Amino acid sequence: MSIAVVRKTVFTLEKLAESDEPLSLAALSARADLPKPTAHRILQTLAELGYVAQNETGKYYLTTRLDSLAQSSRYRELKVRAIPAMTALHRQFNETVNLGVLEGSRVHYIHVIETTRSLRMMVQPNAADEFYFTAVGRAIAAYLPPPQVEAILKSTTLRPVTPKTVSSPKKLQKLLDETRRRGWAIDDEESVLGVICLAAPVFVNDDPVAGISVTMPKIRATKEVCQAVVASLLSMRL
Repeated sequence: MSIAVVRKTVFTLEKLAESDEPLSLAALSARADLPKPTAHRILQTLAELGYVAQNETGKYYLTTRLDSLAQSSRYRELKVRAIPAMTALHRQFNETVNLGVLEGSRVHYIHVIETTRSLRMMVQPNAADEFYFTAVGRAIAAYLPPPQVEAILKSTTLRPVTPKTVSSPKKLQKLLDETRRRGWAIDDEESVLGVICLAAPVFVNDDPVAGISVTMPKIRATKEVCQAVVASLLSMRL
């Protein structure tokens, strides 16, 4: 009986995923070939777990929680390799350390170790930002093949997030070139005023698969601290 319930639940999820728009209980029941009471119980359970939600008309749709599960599985090996280096950075500086990957034009943060200090920049795991104004995004993009970078830039509109955000493709390309030459990237109040972020790429078989960054309030980002962070980022061994 329990196996049958699992089958029905997975089938319900698949039908929701196949739809381009939210579905009513009646529509979903028909597509999944399930009695309405059964479909309703499954949907209520999935909603309680955060995998399904309802819009203003009561129709059902999948949340991003399933994406988080898939992403966690996809990057499990990467996280296993990166977490020791991230932990070492956190112990050394007690600042927030982030592991991000580039998907399309957006950086997705798949693991975060937060500072224990009260003054900090909160980064939620599975949050995402456009790559062009983030240190992690630039650290990765700087080492991608030029045609891939061009394709990403064509699909990206450079909008200023703060007064300091780069908004010129030409200037962004210059920043990417500088990042590749020195091996690390910086976001100096371009994503959040008062916050600085330093990052270096993570390579697997010479491919820039991710980036690790250290984020801190600018008030703590002295020249000496930044130099020490950069040195530690560049000496990471995964």
